[in-house]
Amino acid sequence: MRAVAHPTRIRMLELLRQEPLSASELARRLEIRFGSARFHLQQLIRGGMAHAAGERRVRGGRELLFSAPQDVWVDLDPADPGTIAAMHAAYVAELGRRLQEAARDQRPGDSALDVIALRQIRLVPRDRIEAERIAEEALQRIRALNAAPEDGDGEPVTLGLFLFRTPRPARPSRDGASTR
Repeated sequence: MRAVAHPTRIRMLELLRQEPLSASELARRLEIRFGSARFHLQQLIRGGMAHAAGERRVRGGRELLFSAPQDVWVDLDPADPGTIAAMHAAYVAELGRRLQEAARDQRPGDSALDVIALRQIRLVPRDRIEAERIAEEALQRIRALNAAPEDGDGEPVTLGLFLFRTPRPARPSRDGASTR
C-alpha cells in the first residue's frame, strides 16, 4: 500500500506497464532526478509492484530494466489510515495533473467524447457487491480495447473508476448540533 502512496510512483507504474524501462529512462520521462527515480523504483520493487525485466547495453555499460504487471491490486490495511489517506491523496494528485494536462491540450470535439461524472449514491450491501462486479467488468472490457503501441491512431486516454464508501453527510439534530 505504501508503494503507491506517491504520485510519482503511480506515474512510474503506468510507464512500466507499457514497456520495460530503466531508472534513468524513468527519470528522463518523468523529468525528475535519477536519484529520485531510483528511490521511487525501489519502493515499487519492495512493494512487489515492479520487477526486473532484463538488461540492455548502453554506452559501454549495462542498464537494468524493470516492468510492472498490468493488474496491480493493493490490499488496504484498515489499521493504517494514514497510509490509506496518503495513497488516496497520491491518486487525487495524479488525476488532477492529468485533468490539467488535458485542459491545456484541448482539441476540437474532445468535450463531446469526455465522460466525467461524480455521483454519490446509496447502496445496500448486496447491491454494492453487484456494483463492484459491474465496475470490474467495465474496466476489463474497456482495457480490452487498448490499442497496441504500433497502432498509429491510438491516443492515450485516462480511465478512472472509483467506488468507495463515503461517510454519511452530517445532519443537524433538534438541538442544532451535527450528527451522522
